[in-house]
Amino acid sequence: MGDTFERAWSQVRVQVMIYCRRATRSEFEAEELYQTTAVRAWRGHATFRGDSSYMTWVMTIAGREGARQAAARQRVATREATLPDEVAEPAPETVRDGAWLAVVVEEAWRAGWLGDLEREVVRLRLDRSERMTWQEVSRCTGASAAACATAHCRAVPKLRVYLFTHRADLIGGPHVLREAFDRTRDLTATESEVFTRIVLNHEVAYRPRGAQSLLRSACAKVARRIVPQTVD
Repeated sequence: MGDTFERAWSQVRVQVMIYCRRATRSEFEAEELYQTTAVRAWRGHATFRGDSSYMTWVMTIAGREGARQAAARQRVATREATLPDEVAEPAPETVRDGAWLAVVVEEAWRAGWLGDLEREVVRLRLDRSERMTWQEVSRCTGASAAACATAHCRAVPKLRVYLFTHRADLIGGPHVLREAFDRTRDLTATESEVFTRIVLNHEVAYRPRGAQSLLRSACAKVARRIVPQTVD
C-alpha cells in the first residue's frame, strides 16, 4: 500500500498544503493540519473506493480535520480569562508608565502575531476605563459582537505567548518565568517540555506536533503562578 499511497499523495499534496495555509492562521497550524490530513489519508487509503476523485476524498479529510482543530482551539480559547487578570503586573523598574499591555499589543501586531481586528478589540478594552460590552465594542469596530468576542479570545493566548517568549523583561525577566514555572504543579509532561524548550531555553526550531496548543495552555497555567515584583 505504501507505494500506491505515495503515488496518489504526490498528485494532491501541493493542493492540500495550499488549502491548509488558507484554512489556518499560521504556518505552524497549516503544517499541523497538513500532517494530520496525510496520516488520515494514509490510514484510510485502502478503503478508498473511487466513488469520487482522490482529490475530493482527501480534501474532505482535510476539511474535517481542520474543523476538529479549530474546535479544539476554540475550546482552549473559551477557557481563557481576560489578560489583565491572568498576567501579573510587571516590575515597577521595568515599566513605569502603566502602558505595558498596550506596548505588548502593538509589538505583537507589528510582528504579525495579531490580526487587525484582534488588535483593535484588545486596544479598545484596554483604553476604556469602563467595562465595555461586546455590543459597544462592535459599534466601535464595525464587526459583529460575536466576531469581536472571538477575536478577543484568540488574541489573549497569543499575547500571553508573545509576552513570555519575546518580552519577559516586562514581567521582571526570565528568572520570574523560571520561578513561576517551578511553582506550577498542574502542567502535563508535554506542556512542561514545550514550555521549557520554547520559553525558557529559546529553542526556536523546536516545534513538535501540537506545540502551539500545548504552549498556550502551559503559558496560561504558569501565568497564574507569577508573583508581582516590587522595589524597595
